[in-house]
Amino acid sequence: MKRKSLGEVCRLLDLRPHVIRYWEQMIPLFEPEKNLSGRRTYGEREIHLLYRLKYLVQERKFTLEGALQALVEESEDQFANTKANIQSLRRVLLEIRESLETVETLWEKSRTRIELPGQEHVERILLRVSPQKQRLIFQGLRDISKESITLAQALLDRVRPVQPLKATILSLTEPTREEEEIPEPFEILFTQGAIGVLTFLPNSEKPLSFRWFQPLAERIRNVAYLYGRMVPWWIFGESQRIDWVKKIFQQEGFFGMDPRAILFVKEPVFPYLREGKLVILGEGEIGRYSSGVGGSLLMLKSRSFQRFIQQTGIRWFYVLPLNRFALRFPNADLLKTAVGMKLPILGTVLSNEGGFLTSGIYLIEETFLRNCDVPFSVEEVRMRIINPKGTSVDDLEEGVVRRLSSGLYRLFEQIPNPVLVQEKVHW
Repeated sequence: MKRKSLGEVCRLLDLRPHVIRYWEQMIPLFEPEKNLSGRRTYGEREIHLLYRLKYLVQERKFTLEGALQALVEESEDQFANTKANIQSLRRVLLEIRESLETVETLWEKSRTRIELPGQEHVERILLRVSPQKQRLIFQGLRDISKESITLAQALLDRVRPVQPLKATILSLTEPTREEEEIPEPFEILFTQGAIGVLTFLPNSEKPLSFRWFQPLAERIRNVAYLYGRMVPWWIFGESQRIDWVKKIFQQEGFFGMDPRAILFVKEPVFPYLREGKLVILGEGEIGRYSSGVGGSLLMLKSRSFQRFIQQTGIRWFYVLPLNRFALRFPNADLLKTAVGMKLPILGTVLSNEGGFLTSGIYLIEETFLRNCDVPFSVEEVRMRIINPKGTSVDDLEEGVVRRLSSGLYRLFEQIPNPVLVQEKVHW
């Protein structure tokens, strides 16, 4: 149980502050701690003693001296078991009260979020579930807004199935030293600090390898030193993964990079929807998921990010995944192809036999990214959810919800003749 202030204890015990202060002076059993501000704080032991003292003085009509003697006697062995049982029961009651107070506070803070158009079922379910599940629902509502519901529904209404990508795959010969030089237009962009790097972390269903951060950071840092300009590196991912990665960067001194060059961005959260309504899972959580690459692309297109991009002067983005192919940054083949064929987006692949496997590396012009449409597809997921029309919290049903997904490769759908450059596997 967390320590309580004097005011909280007064409300809990229905006592006035001067009464508690007087008892503290007269009864040498109280030693309330003080916080950094010098204010008294009361823990479980002090609250138990105050409960007992109130009972002895106000109910049993003991004098303070008599109450003190009774408390001393109760501390002897013959009262140990009874005292332990009473304290155990009181501890449970305090925890229940604290839980209810927390839920009440969250309720007041979240009322505006619950009163979302078309989401009245959430309030009905809240009235039927336990305080623990209420707390989980309120925590989920912090990630959800009217705008996120509207956006998710709009994207669901205009999803497009994934079509096989028909692209020209360029298989380039091994370059000479001169051919590996960066084409002049991109040399100028690097010297202007107009090239930014994006990394999209895999979702929580896929393992995250931390071993590539150091060599990739070193590569980006060397390019920045070469051109004498900062290369911004923006890392997108799920909330928890971003927290982990940020902590690792801080522990490793940002791998020698200027911390100002690195931006850690948490992907937006999409709610699961059924017929436009929020889904509450059987465990008591609001159904929601991280929006992945698609949500990150929408963030990059948002007004706030666009203002930020304009301030940084970035004109092209390099997308670098966490793999060994990213260590070729900047890939001269990719840059030359973009200049020679005047393409706003292109990427690299590993094979062109019976299809291809993207390496995760892309080069995207900022104006194309700003004006493109981010296509989404859906996958159906079966979940145990609380029936929003039921009369009991135990009324669960096997529901099918739709999850939005997208990928960088789908941006190629918006140009007439996509081009991919085949990676050199042996290097």
